[in-house]
Amino acid sequence: LAEALRESLFERLCTAHPEAVSQLTLQYRMNSTIASITNHLVYNGELKCGSQTVAAGRLDLPLYAQFTANVCPPWLAAALDPERPVVFLNTDGIDSAPCHATSPSEERVVR
Repeated sequence: LAEALRESLFERLCTAHPEAVSQLTLQYRMNSTIASITNHLVYNGELKCGSQTVAAGRLDLPLYAQFTANVCPPWLAAALDPERPVVFLNTDGIDSAPCHATSPSEERVVR
């Protein structure tokens, strides 16, 4: 059974029907910064954004400045920054204990 599972269903289909396989060259889901990672690692530089709107896309976080100034730690502010579409976070030092933060209204609902 383990040997049979080494090859994915997708790989089997590609092998059985190579004429049905084509490489993605236009994508409409990731801005150009995010797409560049996949493009470099998988698509050999052939993946392009389908439009300039997609390529320039950024998160719209209207309360970003207020939230980051008053509520969150600096690492979270950096991770949420709409001008930084790709952020790698080192989570090695983060405590994995569950968070027990609650709000008064949440406590009333649970009781």
